[in-house]
Amino acid sequence: MSRYVGLDWAGSGWVAVIDDDDREGEHPYTAAFYPSILNAWRANRPAERILVDIPIGLAEDARRQCDVEAREVLGESRSSVFYAPVRDAVYEDEYETAGDRNEAATGNRISTQAYHICPAIREVDGLLRELAEARGTVRESHPEVCFAALAGESGLPKKSTEAGLKRRRELLEAEGADALDLESFEREHIDDRPVHARRLRAGNRDDLLDAFVLAVTARGETVSLPRDPPTDRYDLRMEIVAPAGVEALRT
Repeated sequence: MSRYVGLDWAGSGWVAVIDDDDREGEHPYTAAFYPSILNAWRANRPAERILVDIPIGLAEDARRQCDVEAREVLGESRSSVFYAPVRDAVYEDEYETAGDRNEAATGNRISTQAYHICPAIREVDGLLRELAEARGTVRESHPEVCFAALAGESGLPKKSTEAGLKRRRELLEAEGADALDLESFEREHIDDRPVHARRLRAGNRDDLLDAFVLAVTARGETVSLPRDPPTDRYDLRMEIVAPAGVEALRT
């Protein structure tokens, strides 16, 4: 069995797209929703690779180089990558206190977006610190960096627009998802299921595409930002995994 998984944090849990060679049917893809990263890990062992859109490896006193390089790759779209808080800030419960911790360490306060994903950062951090077998399989990526690498250019239309959704579907279909109609896939997992069995909502449509590009990236040839990633105090790599095409976008 070869299984590759993309996980996108959706506020109340993890939206997953699973690329599984053993799945019966005309294509290997399915979608799922997991309430915790541990559920996702247990459900998909032994996956070859699981890519998550959440920071892994936390700095102590500086911005992570992977975030800096990802923002450089995206150019005018850099705002979709926000700087991960330092470790001490991630484990603070209050926004102001977390900001104080981050400012003391780096000279910069944290964004509200970064603060709001701290519960998910703690969740993944705990999994990888406690389960050594998950290291090397569960790795960090970023959907917009992946889409830019597949496109060979930054500055894609925003995914909140019809043009942006269309372009991203085209990129996925060109990279191995051509065996299915992505709009039909979205309807199957969001619109067509009865309310009592529906785990994904209309608001998860973007999350589903993000998880899909992570699954496609997980199966393909990848590189790391930066090329030689440092590790944090718990020996977790501070990197963003991306399709090899990202090399053409490095400055």
